[in-house]
Amino acid sequence: MNCVKSVNSVNNVNSVNTVNSVNTVNSVNSVKTVNSVNSVNSVNCVKSVNSVNNVNSVNTVNSVNSVNSVNSVNTVNSVNSVNTVNTVNTVTSVNSVNSVNSVNSVNSVNTQRSVKHVCNGV
Repeated sequence: MNCVKSVNSVNNVNSVNTVNSVNTVNSVNSVKTVNSVNSVNSVNCVKSVNSVNNVNSVNTVNSVNSVNSVNSVNTVNSVNSVNTVNTVNTVTSVNSVNSVNSVNSVNSVNTQRSVKHVCNGV
C-alpha cells in the first residue's frame, strides 16, 4: 500500500498503491498503480530506490539501495542497509550491515551485526 516513486525495485512482494514505480520486477496484487512500468509484487514501498529482494517490507520510507531486507517494518530513511532482518521502527539507519532483530534503533550510523539491541546504546 502507498508505494510511491519506487525506482529500479527488484523482487518486491505484495505491493499495493505503487505510484510512479519504474522497472519494478515481480509485483503481484498491485492496487491503484500509477505510471508503473513492469511492477510486480511491491508492497508499501515509499520512495524506494534500487531496492533489491525486499520481502514483506511494510511502510518503508526513503529506502535507498536496501539489499535483502526481510520483514522490515516502519524503516524510515534507511540508506545502504544490507541484509537487515526483522528491523522494527528503525529511523535514519545509515550503512547498517547485518542488523538482526534491532528494535527502535534511532539514528544508528554504521551499526554492524547488532543483535537484539533495544535502545541501550550497547
